[in-house]
Amino acid sequence: MRKDKKYGKPPCLFKKEIGAEEYQMLLKNFQEKGDWSQAFYIYLDTSVEKEHAQLNGQKLRLRARIKNGAYSLELKSCQSEEHWEASQHISLEDFCLLTKGVLPEGEIKRSVSLIKLSAPIQIIGLTNTIRKKVGLKEGVLVIDQTFCLSKVYYEIEFRSERTMIPEIIQKISEKLHLLMRGHQPKIEQLLVA
Repeated sequence: MRKDKKYGKPPCLFKKEIGAEEYQMLLKNFQEKGDWSQAFYIYLDTSVEKEHAQLNGQKLRLRARIKNGAYSLELKSCQSEEHWEASQHISLEDFCLLTKGVLPEGEIKRSVSLIKLSAPIQIIGLTNTIRKKVGLKEGVLVIDQTFCLSKVYYEIEFRSERTMIPEIIQKISEKLHLLMRGHQPKIEQLLVA
């Protein structure tokens, strides 16, 4: 798996949850800027129970995405010391086979097969994300609203090719009037403890 592959987007420098009020304030501040998109995600693992979710236990996230009528499969490593991701376009037929636990041929299937899972892949949850991307001088601000189970989550991420030190990131947060909270990956919200 290539660690340097970026898939046309700058690296994420930070990702944080925000509140509904902050989300609305950001939308109001950037109502004349940015582009909107929507994506549906299907998260996959070997179980909805956290202790039996083998990919999650390896700090891996597997999901399928529907965006703009196109289908893709994504595998991400969430280990802080070695973060990488792989993505491949798939057909509608491949997408449908995922619901039966069948991974399409390609880099992701080869990577998952190296793990030697003892249970089949299954759907563990669905999310719907509405996203606004805003170009700023320092990089790209991404503002998300995600519907997951019966809850709505709001988060921002900041992407830039420039190297940013924590002080600059803090200044950007202050400029946007954001209270920085921790970030919980969507997969963690889907898994049952």
